Amino acid sequence: SHPLWSNILESIGVDVVDTIFPSPTSDLSLRRYKFILDRGKKEHVDLIVSETIFPSRTPIEISRALGARFVNLNPLFYGDFFESLQKLLEEVVIEDAGNQSR
Repeated sequence: SHPLWSNILESIGVDVVDTIFPSPTSDLSLRRYKFILDRGKKEHVDLIVSETIFPSRTPIEISRALGARFVNLNPLFYGDFFESLQKLLEEVVIEDAGNQSR
């Protein structure tokens, strides 16, 4: 995903552990896949974020293997920028807080 996502997510309190696909044209090797799973388990990852411009099959598989929630975000902000950020907060942080209280 775009490096900007890490900055945005960290600014709202989400610890970014790793990036699955650094670019839309990169492939994920079996070795890298295993590394991400092992690290995700070690770091107790509970959220996988993907961009709508990337294929979502692999991030969904990883989120299932880790028992993590999957969120697919649109990297293209439309309309009011602050409304788009509010939607991001609702999808990533607010919804996550609701899941933790259950």
